[in-house]
Amino acid sequence: MKIELHREPVIFETLRDEWNALLEKSVSRVPFLRAEYQRAWWLHRGGGEWPEAELLVVTGRTQNGELAGVAPLFFSRNRDGRPALLLIGSIEISDYLDFVVPRAQAEAFCAAVLERLSEPDAPDWEVLDIYNLPQSSATRAALGRAAAARGWCAAERALEPVPAIALPDDWENYLATMVEKKERQEIRRKLRRAEGGDDQMRWYLAGREHDIAAETEAFLQMMALNEDKARFLTPAMRAQFVETIRAAFENQMQGRGFSMVELLSACPVNWNMQPLEALKWIETHMIPIFPLGDYKVLN
Repeated sequence: MKIELHREPVIFETLRDEWNALLEKSVSRVPFLRAEYQRAWWLHRGGGEWPEAELLVVTGRTQNGELAGVAPLFFSRNRDGRPALLLIGSIEISDYLDFVVPRAQAEAFCAAVLERLSEPDAPDWEVLDIYNLPQSSATRAALGRAAAARGWCAAERALEPVPAIALPDDWENYLATMVEKKERQEIRRKLRRAEGGDDQMRWYLAGREHDIAAETEAFLQMMALNEDKARFLTPAMRAQFVETIRAAFENQMQGRGFSMVELLSACPVNWNMQPLEALKWIETHMIPIFPLGDYKVLN
């Protein structure tokens, strides 16, 4: 396998189609690993989480030139102050990260990556600090075996549980199959009230006919009504979100597939609370489970 190191951000555009096609065959097929998201994260270093960082994307190709794996890494000092290689997307705003590699290629690619990273032209790193690997990832065991084969130490620990619920395909099926009758009636009553009250609610899908930049800014302004979220939305984090949302819209409008960017927000109508009560409920009940800045994605 031919391994190459890429240090310039143009690699995200150069490899985008190959990268995303390989992701479709990879074990961890999540939006955080798409080339567009990775580029957006790198441009703003995770909303300023890593101001000092050096890009190092590692690619592997087969003998016939086909892209076989991508290790999207960067070099920085980790939270312990050690020179480290981390996955692009680390740590706070990307739920799932991994190497972009099919299960059948994981062993060979991980071994080849570690061999290449031990050569003199690689950054002077001490630890490969991999966060947010899904439990089902083939990379976990493959990296451990590759490290052991080189006489290196490998260890892992659970970072945090990620609850998931399989949802029906549409709203009506959700109400019919996953919500008790009394609660279902209450939800519908509140929806009717919201749609026909003095402060009439309306919802719409922002598409080609809308100004996506203005819609995004309006959404972020709504988020900033919460004091905690206002503190979280630093200029760097705002820029990160704007770039990520823009990439998601472009991805979908160009027919590359469904995109979803979800940011933590309140639903006072459905929770039967006043707006300020709903914001307080988020602080006391939701934020401890879903820390501010996380995206929650169900496949």
